[in-house]
Amino acid sequence: MNWFDQTLIYFQDANALAVMLIALFIVILIIFIKLQFDTDSSFDLEDLICHNGRLDEKKFARFGAWVLSSWGFVYIMVKNPDSLPEWYFIGYMGVWVSNVIVEKFISSKGSNANSIYYRPPQDLPRPDQPEYPPK
Repeated sequence: MNWFDQTLIYFQDANALAVMLIALFIVILIIFIKLQFDTDSSFDLEDLICHNGRLDEKKFARFGAWVLSSWGFVYIMVKNPDSLPEWYFIGYMGVWVSNVIVEKFISSKGSNANSIYYRPPQDLPRPDQPEYPPK
């Protein structure tokens, strides 16, 4: 059997999802490369793992974990499309959704002073009125 016949046998129904996954990966990679080198685009692949031009350990670890868990999700779907373990889907969504929620909560607590909705407590003295509150 020649290589062409072996290739056709491999790309039958059982491996169609793997072929689509590879094709999707190639299309996404081409789009990322075009966006990276487009001078009018603000997209930068470096922003996925860097902060201000320096490698950010938190962003790097988060991106790596996202890639691995997403690939695991797809691998389970490709190998056993009829029965996706519910625990994996719930865990996958729970980790990434809770990660975003916790990040938003922490950043909102840390940046209250810069918020346009921030109101300083009324019982603290203000710099322009040293005797505030009046006695």
